[in-house]
Amino acid sequence: MSFIGRNIKKIRTTKGLSQTEFGKLFGITRGSIGSYEEGRAEPKIETLKTIANKFSISLDAIITAELTVNQLSGFNPDKLLGNNSFASSENGLPSVLPKSLIDKHGDLTLISGNTFFKTSLNSKADFSLTFDDSIKLDGVSATKGDVLFCKKAYGKSPFGFLLLKEGKLYWQVQEPDFTEGVFFKVVGLLSSSFMIENKNPLQQKLSELELRIINLEAKS
Repeated sequence: MSFIGRNIKKIRTTKGLSQTEFGKLFGITRGSIGSYEEGRAEPKIETLKTIANKFSISLDAIITAELTVNQLSGFNPDKLLGNNSFASSENGLPSVLPKSLIDKHGDLTLISGNTFFKTSLNSKADFSLTFDDSIKLDGVSATKGDVLFCKKAYGKSPFGFLLLKEGKLYWQVQEPDFTEGVFFKVVGLLSSSFMIENKNPLQQKLSELELRIINLEAKS
């Protein structure tokens, strides 16, 4: 399967469209869409241009590389802070509801009507989020009401990662594959119960010490 076939299938499935529904958008039969996705045929360049314009994706991206979920959701981490008043340090750190993050596919620029959290973690985090029952735990122990400080970033974290995948949020220990969905690094916490499961005692003590320091910073 070429990049084109894989990308057409990823665009279609990400948007929740059947082959028939996708084909109707561009006057193409279901059989043709199937042929493209399976690599048995490739669409004309004009068809690709129409698909690219419809979903605000560059033609070059569809042809030369496999698209990521971030690209298809419109999430652009490079423009997350920018000049957007949503993330203005003058207002404090945006506080995002888990449901809003899910409904907007991880795109903070589409979320409005938030309260703001004053904390010295502003320079390290993009937003705060309160842990609730809608977030699934994977290798993490926490209590409802804990506040997570999150950033769109790569690298290891002593507090794990939030992964938004197929309309669900997961708080997990391991760093996710960035192609799985939209993910955020947890850079800080307000919690009295946080624990990463199956850690050795020394690692756990180091995490607890770092958590205490961050909690003190957040309260200052």
